[in-house]
Amino acid sequence: LIEDCSFDDPSLSGNAVVIGNGAQNCTIRRCTFSGGMGGVQFSFGGTGTVEDCVFEGVEFAGIDVSGGSAVVRRCRIGVTRMGLAVGPGRIEVYDTILEGGTQYTIFTTGDVFVRNSHILNAAQFTVLADAQDPGELVDLRYNWWGTADTTQIKAWINDDVGNVLWSPIADAPVPTESSSVGALKGRFRGSRVGQD
Repeated sequence: LIEDCSFDDPSLSGNAVVIGNGAQNCTIRRCTFSGGMGGVQFSFGGTGTVEDCVFEGVEFAGIDVSGGSAVVRRCRIGVTRMGLAVGPGRIEVYDTILEGGTQYTIFTTGDVFVRNSHILNAAQFTVLADAQDPGELVDLRYNWWGTADTTQIKAWINDDVGNVLWSPIADAPVPTESSSVGALKGRFRGSRVGQD
């Protein structure tokens, strides 16, 4: 359990947290990540959840799944090169704001499931789905894309394999949880460590 922590890496030299080597069911909750090459990486069989976290000024990817799996809830990932980088592996994302990627908001060669979230465009493609296995699925239905223009959304998706499901969309911003770290921490004041 990593809870109520701040990670600040002005050197842009590495990942703040790596869950790897088979570590299972790890939880990262109510943390802030500023700078660094990456926020959280799940690799080599590592699994866990990331909840109520904020990522700002991360250079490469807010959350990187490279041979692991993760569930993300109620987070905000600021503009970065890639909000989510997945492959191989699986990620599920709920009630989260992905502010956009200067290269891709979501890059995946694995399985991705996103619901009730904001998937925004910062430049170039919003989604690059380059699955090696045609059976891998990228399910991005029922999210807000910053527009209700489905022609524009389709143009933002690079889907050579044909495994991206993106319609129907939310036609207006969806009510995600507060992404203010102060507001998040305020909801938990008075609680004792280790208790939900």
